[in-house]
Amino acid sequence: MLISIDLDLLLARDQGSLTRESAAGILRSWLGSHASVSLLVLWDESIPPDQINELRNWMAAIGWGGERCRWVSWQPVRRPVGQLRCLKGPSIRLTNRRLLLGLARWHGAQAHIWLSNWPNKPFETDLIPQGLAIIADQWSPPSRVQRLLANFKRPLLERRLHSYGAVSIDSASVLVQNLGKAADGWSSGPDLITRLLGLVEESGSGGTAASKSPQGRPRLAWVTPMPPEQTGIADYAELLVHDLSKHYEVMVITDAPPPKGRGKLWRRTAWLRSNGWRFDRICYHLGNSPFHRGIRDCLDLWPGAVVLHEFYLGDLEYSFEAWMGEPNQRWLRELYQTHGYRALIEARGPGQPHRHLRSFSCNGSILQRAFGVIVHSRHAEQLVEAQAGQESSLVVEQVPMVRGARTLPERNVARQSLGLGDGDVLICSFGMTGASKLSRELAEAWQEAVQQGGFQSRLVFVGGSSRDTYGADLEADLKEPRFGSRATITGWVDPQLYTSYLAACDIAVQLRTLSRGETSAAVLDCLCNGIATVVNHLGSLSELPEDSVLMLPAAPTHQDLVAALRELALNGKRRRAIAQRAAELQADHTPSLCANAYRESLGKIYAGQRSTEYQTIQGIGAALPAVGIDRINLSKTLARNFPRADGPRQLFVDVSQIARSDYKTGIQRVVRALILEFFQMGLEGYRVEPVLLSSAGGRWQYRYARRWTSQLLGLEAPELEDQPIEPSGGDVLFIADLTGGYLLESERCHILPGLIEQGVSIQAIVYDILPLQLPQYFPKGIDTGHRDWLSLLARRANTLHCISRAVASDVRAWLQSHQPEQLEHLAIEWFHLGADLENSNPTLGMPENLDQLTGRLGGRCTFLMVGTIEPRKGYAQVIGAFEQLLAEGHPFNLVILGKVGWMMEGLIQQLSTHPSFGNGIFWYESASDEFLRWLYQQCQCLITASEGEGFGLPLIEAALHSMPLLVRDLPVFQEVAGEGAMYFSGSTPQALAASVLDWHRRFKVGEHPNPGTITWQTWNQSARQLLEKMRLGEGA
Repeated sequence: MLISIDLDLLLARDQGSLTRESAAGILRSWLGSHASVSLLVLWDESIPPDQINELRNWMAAIGWGGERCRWVSWQPVRRPVGQLRCLKGPSIRLTNRRLLLGLARWHGAQAHIWLSNWPNKPFETDLIPQGLAIIADQWSPPSRVQRLLANFKRPLLERRLHSYGAVSIDSASVLVQNLGKAADGWSSGPDLITRLLGLVEESGSGGTAASKSPQGRPRLAWVTPMPPEQTGIADYAELLVHDLSKHYEVMVITDAPPPKGRGKLWRRTAWLRSNGWRFDRICYHLGNSPFHRGIRDCLDLWPGAVVLHEFYLGDLEYSFEAWMGEPNQRWLRELYQTHGYRALIEARGPGQPHRHLRSFSCNGSILQRAFGVIVHSRHAEQLVEAQAGQESSLVVEQVPMVRGARTLPERNVARQSLGLGDGDVLICSFGMTGASKLSRELAEAWQEAVQQGGFQSRLVFVGGSSRDTYGADLEADLKEPRFGSRATITGWVDPQLYTSYLAACDIAVQLRTLSRGETSAAVLDCLCNGIATVVNHLGSLSELPEDSVLMLPAAPTHQDLVAALRELALNGKRRRAIAQRAAELQADHTPSLCANAYRESLGKIYAGQRSTEYQTIQGIGAALPAVGIDRINLSKTLARNFPRADGPRQLFVDVSQIARSDYKTGIQRVVRALILEFFQMGLEGYRVEPVLLSSAGGRWQYRYARRWTSQLLGLEAPELEDQPIEPSGGDVLFIADLTGGYLLESERCHILPGLIEQGVSIQAIVYDILPLQLPQYFPKGIDTGHRDWLSLLARRANTLHCISRAVASDVRAWLQSHQPEQLEHLAIEWFHLGADLENSNPTLGMPENLDQLTGRLGGRCTFLMVGTIEPRKGYAQVIGAFEQLLAEGHPFNLVILGKVGWMMEGLIQQLSTHPSFGNGIFWYESASDEFLRWLYQQCQCLITASEGEGFGLPLIEAALHSMPLLVRDLPVFQEVAGEGAMYFSGSTPQALAASVLDWHRRFKVGEHPNPGTITWQTWNQSARQLLEKMRLGEGA
């Protein structure tokens, strides 16, 4: 049993005469002898960490350490700084007390120790959430509690509590008082606690109790299609209403017209939207058809239990297009909500949505709104659990599929009415035809089985024909002479004709190629009415008792089908044995049994964590005054305390800089390429979400970068908003962009510490630390900003990923010199970048004078220099060297491709007015990746004279295009290029000119270093190398 405890008890503050020693006495005497009890300590995250650590050590010293004591932080509502209005003082206290108790129940506590009634601080009994027992001290005023006894509806438990010296609060909670105060102050009461804990366990903490109607039964909204709507779910729901009424006061919520005499207990879904508060339980029935549109919308307003008759609901969401005139938007929003950007990528393009309706479940928002889900098979249960995630609080219950005892006509009468001969073996397939039912395959197998002889037969598809090419082909097949008139499709049948076929049928064939989490009502109809049925081992069909069906492999062959049909048609004894065992299954699917299962499952769902969370939040809202509240601040506080726990973990990729200003820099190319690879690869257990830091609303926070991502992926995406992120434990924030300024600004709002407190790990890319190593090459103050940025990452991050081994060595050395203490917790890894431009979302476009440039480059050896024009890149040395070479008459060209950086005004002036500009020396300030690729193919050598780099992406891009390299002898270049480049070390134009001539001499005779020896990675390989170092899923 988990018992939560008020931290004030441990801090021994504001408790009058209570001291740390007396608190220890309470824990020892009340709970010390209960080995099965563990404690939940909810601590205000504003309490200094050293104080919490001291408390942890003290608790361990008195026997409450390790797994016996769980510590969870929470965030109370506080008055915000500045002009924001929030709750008044008393309202803040009221809200926080309700929130604290709600969180205790939400985290699984069955009881809460609260020494709450010290003088002048009364205990608010109306704050107690359903399902939480309160163990309080002897000061609890009986008058506050006794007023609530009249509403207590469980007399037996009430009497037992009185006999133990306790009083009850309501049908869901108990308050223990008058524990007695012995001479030592706190030693009495253990026996009472022992018996109370037994009661709490025995009664399930009262958590399944619901308020009652005047007739003494909980109120249940049964939200479902109903007859005469032509869906099997309507028939299913109607079968249960009578037996559910034994446990609940049932109100049917449907858009079908009410039958005579039932109008008072029959309402439309529009009525429920404003009356959901009237019910103790709401149970929604959802399937993959337009019949459920009104039901689906009610769930958004009033969360409850959801019966998923089908797991895949794409058709339902897509049907809103025709109903509401929203072309694809609702379906696309749901596609993103459930499956993320990968699904939007796959579904884009004309005509694609219909192909993907059955590929994606599109049920994420439904599972998010549900307190719990009810399904009819273990297969469907596994699908829901996989979608919700291992850490989900969603309660998933399995209830048998209900099938009522149908009144069938006498077999001979039914066969006569259907025109069957005495010797005809009637083989039926019930339900719509279609490719997923193997209808054409069944027809072909039946035709061969009959042709082999030994019996005569009729084949009837009892149901409508699928309205697609497959259905049309089946209808054409059955008109061929080889089938005669003995194989037919009935079309939609009424209940009377349906039961006639059930009564007359000898063999049923119910196959599936695709399991969508459904349980076939038609299969149960066949089994419960004693028909020998052929099924295949797929989905819920595989769970049927083996002796009650003839089970084929999951993907049956033509010969499997032929053999099965002939076995049952020719072996009457075998057919009757299967039919007899199948009929026995009816006892497991009666309305009475299923109604009892619903009562138990709904009780568990409404006692679960999600229901508790919803009730806590609703209770807080109901207690608030109408004005004077900063509801946004309150909402953020609630979101912080009730984190998202459904679905996969999230990999947040910080794109704060590129999302605002994409300057097409090398770093931004890396960011784009990695994100695209993450989307393409798919990360098992993680959902990739680009995010950006934003100060919208006056406070820094991370928001989803949905608009930017949609543009990056070229999606005609729905109107996805850049909403605040919803982090939870196990998520990862990956700072891929160079977002130093934004990150430092956000630190004032404690963004990263807040994420860390919520269990989010921080990882970041470090491209270089050149401003710290070569500050003379950067504008004034850049080194200070870079130092603060790196120091911040070192304090907050779990891992730094450097883009080369050289940068990793530089970072480790700098931290060792300046912040050695950070190396105790910080991992420093390295990886290499990719080189394939086509997979980095390349920009397109060629210069207008391309033909002229091609002519001028022809016949000369052309050197290419790529990178921003800034001091450390060595442009002055290179231009000076080529001035000398051109003046000496050497047939060379120099092509410069780079934007203007900083501190280069003089060089830019010199370059743009140079006599050789446009005739030997060329400069393109703005160029696309397409043009860059062209230059790699046209030029003869890449020259790189940078004084410092983090990696040198142009080196491997050039090597990819077999372009030779002449580069400065930096350690990082030697790491990247190895023996595939020629190196120079001089710092003057004359020294470089000599190196150029030396390279050219070797190039002419084929003795220059071969760039083909350089090992390079694709962006896919780079991303995989990075992900391996990130160790996603290992808590790193």
